[in-house]
Amino acid sequence: MVKIDLITGFLGSGKTTFLLKYGRYLLKQGLKIGILEYDYGAINVDMLLLNKLRCDRCELEMVAAACDEDCLKRRFRTKLISMAMSGYDRVIVEPSGVFDMDLFFDTLRDEPLESRYEIGSVITIVNANLRRDLSEEESFFLASQAAGAGCILFSRVQLSTPERIAQTREYVEEAARKIQCGPLKATFLAKNWDELQAEDFELAVHNLIKRLAAEHQRIIFNGNGYSEEWVEEAEKRGLPNIRSMVEAIPQYVTDSTIAVFEKFHVFTEAELSSRAEILYETYSKTINIEARSMIDIASKHIIPAVIRSVTKLAESVNAVKAVSEEIDVSVQTALLKEVSELLAETKEALQKLCDADEKASGMEAGETQANVYYKEVVPAMEALRKPVDRLEMIVDKELWPMPSYGDLIFEV
Repeated sequence: MVKIDLITGFLGSGKTTFLLKYGRYLLKQGLKIGILEYDYGAINVDMLLLNKLRCDRCELEMVAAACDEDCLKRRFRTKLISMAMSGYDRVIVEPSGVFDMDLFFDTLRDEPLESRYEIGSVITIVNANLRRDLSEEESFFLASQAAGAGCILFSRVQLSTPERIAQTREYVEEAARKIQCGPLKATFLAKNWDELQAEDFELAVHNLIKRLAAEHQRIIFNGNGYSEEWVEEAEKRGLPNIRSMVEAIPQYVTDSTIAVFEKFHVFTEAELSSRAEILYETYSKTINIEARSMIDIASKHIIPAVIRSVTKLAESVNAVKAVSEEIDVSVQTALLKEVSELLAETKEALQKLCDADEKASGMEAGETQANVYYKEVVPAMEALRKPVDRLEMIVDKELWPMPSYGDLIFEV
C-alpha cells in the first residue's frame, strides 16, 4: 500500500516551506514521492516553489476545480486513483488553506482508494503568531484541521516567544472545543525548522496511529462483524445496537443531536422533529404497501394454487385406489397430508397478518403507528412467508403461480 500524507494549514502558514523540507527528508530515505497540490484555482504558485524538488524520484501533480466543490472532489478522487498506480512509495497532499479534513478521510474510505492507501503523517501547520480575530468560518477550519492532525507544527517560532506560542496553542484548543472536537490529542511541536530531525518528521505518524487506536478501539472488532459474537461483544463495550430504522429515527431528536444541528445553524429542533415524523410515516406506508401486497398475493394466487394441488393429489390417490387397494399410495398420501397442513398454516398466518395490518393502518400516523408496523405487522409477514416458502418447494411447478428464483435467474 502507498502511504499518503496530508499537510494542512492556512494560506501563508508555511505549508509549502515545510513541504520542501519534508520532501527532501523523504528523498534522502530513497523513497519515490508524488506531491499533489489541491486547490480551487487553476494557477498554483506553490507548484512553482515545489519545482525545486522535481527529479526522477519526485513528481508534482495538481488538481483544480475552477468551478465548484463537487467537481473538485471528483477530480481529487480520480487523481488519487491515478497516483496510486504510478509506483510512488509516498504521496503527499497539500490542499488550499480552506480545507475540510473530513473530505480527505472520507475519500480514502472509498474503494479502490481504501485498499491502495494507508494514512501516514497528518500535519497541520499553525503560525506561532496566529492572529486572534479569526472569523467563525476561519475558526471552524482551524479547529477541523487541528482535530484531524497527528501533529500540530508551529511555524515562525524563531520570530515568536514562549508566551505567545502558549497563547496560540490555547487559542487552537479553544477553537476545537467550540466545535466539540476538544481536547486535542495531537502533539504540538514548537521548534525552529532548521533544527528538525528525522524523529520530528516521523512523530506525526506515530501520534496519529496512537490517537486513532485509542479513540476507536471501542468499535474495532477483528472477528465476524455479522455474527452474534460481535453483538455480544458490542454490548459488553457499551455500544448501542440499533436493529431497525424505527429504532434509529429517535436519534434525530435527542438533546445532543438537536444541540449540534442548532449550534451550526443546520436544522432547528422543529425541522428535526418534522424529519423524524416524515421518516415514521414513510416507514409505515412502505410496510403497509408490502403487507397488503402480500395479503393480495397469498389470498388470490398462492392459496387457490395450493387448493388445486391438494385436489389433484386427492384425485390421484383415489384414482390409484380405484384400480387396486393393494397399490402403495403412501407417498401421495404423505404429500397430501403435508400440503394440507401447510395450507391450513398459511390460512391462519394470513388472517393474523390481515388483523395486524388493519390494526396498524387504523392508527394515527407517527411513532406509535410505525412501532406497531415494526413489532406486529413485520413479524406477521415473516410468519406467513414460512409455510409459503415450504409450499413452493413441494407444489407442482405447473400449478405454482409465481416465478421461482431459478426462473428469474435462468429463464427470464
